[in-house]
Amino acid sequence: MDIERILKTRENAIYYGIGEYQKDCFGWVGGNAPACFDDKYLSDKDNLYFYLTFQNPLNPNKQISIFTPEFDVALEYNTYPDCKLLLVVKAKVIDINTPK
Repeated sequence: MDIERILKTRENAIYYGIGEYQKDCFGWVGGNAPACFDDKYLSDKDNLYFYLTFQNPLNPNKQISIFTPEFDVALEYNTYPDCKLLLVVKAKVIDINTPK
């Protein structure tokens, strides 16, 4: 993967597809957030809700998790740089919250 062509010159892009469950898949949409967020109380403190997690395409040893606010807040702040998404990059681990 040519990171410079993706991030600097923006000649290439990264695309994801949705497929069937795979045993060694480290990403999912909806459901429970990765277990490392269990003690963070994101939904109580910031009204953020888990949206998805996926393997970082630029570093397969990392995962990216995205949290969103309530729908009305997301609509009000829906353009960059005022968008209210929380993106967290963390080390990839086999997770007890991974859907089966």
